[in-house]
Amino acid sequence: PHRVIGVDPPDVVALLERCARGRKWPLFTWSAAEGLAGRGGGPLADTHDPTAALRFIDNRVIPGVYALLDFHPFVANPINVRLLKKIASEYDRVPRTVILVGYQVTVPPECEKLSAHFTLRLPDRDAIKAIVKEEIQVWQKQRADTEVRGERETFDVLLRHLSGLCEADVRRLIRQ
Repeated sequence: PHRVIGVDPPDVVALLERCARGRKWPLFTWSAAEGLAGRGGGPLADTHDPTAALRFIDNRVIPGVYALLDFHPFVANPINVRLLKKIASEYDRVPRTVILVGYQVTVPPECEKLSAHFTLRLPDRDAIKAIVKEEIQVWQKQRADTEVRGERETFDVLLRHLSGLCEADVRRLIRQ
């Protein structure tokens, strides 16, 4: 299993959608509220329980990406550890990528050698500036006779206040 730490699940899922699409693999997401669901489809029957969801993944014989959102409370269960280890160790036979997504994800020691850890980076000042400029251009196109004006100091303050936010939140706040 892979671990993704530090960003909101919608950002991770959007990134995983692009990755899965590039490999022509299906993407599934799991949450305690929804169970396991394919992108664009509803929840799969009997997959709300974390162990049942892992059993479903284990029984799949086609490649796929499985994002388990906020799965951390269930990682300590010995059955879930065994299933995660089995799925990961069978990757050469059936490439199923399981990704544990959350703010603090601890992989059991038994799975550590079969996992990778990465933290997605938040946009830096230059990326935030580019997002703000893109959103301004969109706004101006929608209002052909209107131009956005402002002071450099105000723009700099805005950039500082947007620092530390994910791209989706930066866009949402700029649009508002």
